[in-house]
Amino acid sequence: DGWEALCLACGDGGELVCCDGCPAVFHLACAGLERMPRDDEDFFCNACQKDRCGSCGEGPLYKAEHIVCGEEKGGLSARGC
Repeated sequence: DGWEALCLACGDGGELVCCDGCPAVFHLACAGLERMPRDDEDFFCNACQKDRCGSCGEGPLYKAEHIVCGEEKGGLSARGC
C-alpha cells in the first residue's frame, strides 16, 4: 500500500493513521490526534507540514504529487502554479 508498517514515533504497530505526504504512519496519540481523520480530511505529519513547492510556496504536498511545480515527468502528476 506504500506506507510503513510501524509508527514512526514509537516503533510499534496497531491502528495507525497514514500521512498523505509521505510513507510515515502514526498512532493517534503519537501524532497528537484525538480521532482518526475522516475520508475527506487530510493528515500530514510534522515533517510534511513544512514541505512546500519551491516555486509558488503552495503546500503541504501530497505523496502522489510531483514536488517540482509545473513540471511533468513520465507518469507523475504535477501540481501546476
